Amino acid sequence: MTPVKLHPKKALLAFVLLALMLAGGLLCFRGVELYRDVFQSSLVQKRVLPPLRAVCSAVERALQMRGDPAERAARLYRDLPIPDSLQRPLGSSADKSRLFLLCLDGASWIDVDTFGPLPNFERLRREGVWTRHDSTLLPISSCAWNAIDTGYLPEQTGVLGFQRPAAGWPPRWETISARDFAAKTLAQRLDEKGEITFTVNLLNSYPEQVKRGVLIGGWWTDPKGVFTTPPELSEALRRRGYTPLLDWQPRLRLLGLLWALWIGVTLVLLRLGWKKRRSEALVAIAVLAFLSLLFSMAYWKSNRELRSPAYRLETLLENQFYPSEQIVLRMFEQPGWRFGAVHLHEIDTLNHHRYREEETRRGCYQETDRFLGALLDRADERTLVAVVSDHGGAYYPKVFDLPAWLYAEGYLSDDPAASRAIALHEASANVGAIRLKEPSLAEEIKERLESLTDPLTGTTIVKRVVLRSELHPGPAKEQMPDLVVETDPEYMVQAYERGYWQKKFRRFKSPPVDDPLYAAQTPYGPPIKVHQDWYVGGHHAREGLFALWGPPLGKLGEVEKIPIEDIAPTLMMALDVPFPEDLPGQPHSDWFVQEFAAAHPVQKIQDPVRPAPPPVTTEVSPETLQTLEALDYLK
Repeated sequence: MTPVKLHPKKALLAFVLLALMLAGGLLCFRGVELYRDVFQSSLVQKRVLPPLRAVCSAVERALQMRGDPAERAARLYRDLPIPDSLQRPLGSSADKSRLFLLCLDGASWIDVDTFGPLPNFERLRREGVWTRHDSTLLPISSCAWNAIDTGYLPEQTGVLGFQRPAAGWPPRWETISARDFAAKTLAQRLDEKGEITFTVNLLNSYPEQVKRGVLIGGWWTDPKGVFTTPPELSEALRRRGYTPLLDWQPRLRLLGLLWALWIGVTLVLLRLGWKKRRSEALVAIAVLAFLSLLFSMAYWKSNRELRSPAYRLETLLENQFYPSEQIVLRMFEQPGWRFGAVHLHEIDTLNHHRYREEETRRGCYQETDRFLGALLDRADERTLVAVVSDHGGAYYPKVFDLPAWLYAEGYLSDDPAASRAIALHEASANVGAIRLKEPSLAEEIKERLESLTDPLTGTTIVKRVVLRSELHPGPAKEQMPDLVVETDPEYMVQAYERGYWQKKFRRFKSPPVDDPLYAAQTPYGPPIKVHQDWYVGGHHAREGLFALWGPPLGKLGEVEKIPIEDIAPTLMMALDVPFPEDLPGQPHSDWFVQEFAAAHPVQKIQDPVRPAPPPVTTEVSPETLQTLEALDYLK
């Protein structure tokens, strides 16, 4: 038998080629994973995709040579310059309490219990006071965070969402910025008293609302311009890769590395090996080029359309969670502040796109718990730590599409100007809203909505309809919708645009029911849509969480549920900040020990909320609009 001759160079090339093809296949699967409509099998969703995601993440990290993202963030922000205002001792305020507010978008106690044990959340509940709260009537982040920041409800401030309606019919929507808000935030009130604050990534904080202290803007900022107070901090953060927005942009470095590897292998194959077998080499090069091209196109498309890689836990943690954590811990350790806050959006983002993938969301809560523990360990005897969310999260198996129902009932037509009713306010929850051309239709539509029953289950679809006249009085009450519709928790309320149904029809299945609610043919699809079993996305729920921890608190544990408008006056009382008499909520001084409550009496002042100014849209960056559209917040 003739001995087999080994060619080390060719063997090495074959091994490299095989490894690259395997890596390319895995990376291509990362791209193909975007098109979730292709995978309508729950088996694929639950058993096949998770291990492949883990392998793909490891390959991506290896190609990018970034190492552990948490350690990398710690190294990058270790020497972040801290403004002098935070480093100076408080002086006359040295004996006063100070408060840090951890804002967890979309978090709930239900999830904390589901994903436990979370030792620091348990410590928070065991050693402090905790409760649930009902979010704003339209449980969308901009409404709810503004209520937490100011104490005012949407009908008082005019903050109805990330947009607000202009005058006329049909309603036109204008995107707003922080300059459009009519009420002062807690940070602004402290700033007016000469106190130092620092806020990181708060939703309603930019353009700048404070003259001293530190502000790192959240949404509504231009990541390429100045987004901080003081201004020079923007460049220091940008050099470290920080972005004030969720980072949806393509990772061009990964694509560059991939194509650089392809070019390198091509040169090796053509020049150093297989000189007599160029056809095989060309086939191998073509296969690699096809895999690389497939991945590049899918990866580019995914980032342009803001789909699933941007919503992976690893990406969210690396892009914003870890940098925000390091920035906050650096500032938290400084002696000069009275109030600090950070907004973390990762839980809500995963709620929207990965709600039924429990292990993914569990990982996010575990990282949040670790960060909470770091804050509690660093807090001194005069520091209060508060944890709050704007709303919770939920999965809705069915969708009640308001525009489709209005169209089927003859209230909405193909010509918006001729329509008598239009569905507005995308709350991404079991709450929606309707604006009327003729206010006299309100009672008629309310009666018809409240009489709807599901022909499959017999469930009453609409739990309640709130008329504008029933809302809290305020200068922006006339801007509120004519009707707010709240459905049974089985149904999410949507206000899909024309054409959305055609784009997303694979997300829904058609039950064999010959009933107008399930079978009516409208430009918006049927009024009731049923999600496919493989659909894993979730949305908002009205119930949020709130907790206070620190020596001034009595260890009361769980207390009675509160409305969201009670949070701001309670925080203002703890910080000796007088608050306006027209705030709808009340402070909970009974949560504090008697000595602290006596030393911090409730102080009220005459400072009524102003009518909302005309919208200012020039401050909203294209990146912000892109992010909001990706989360279905803009129409």
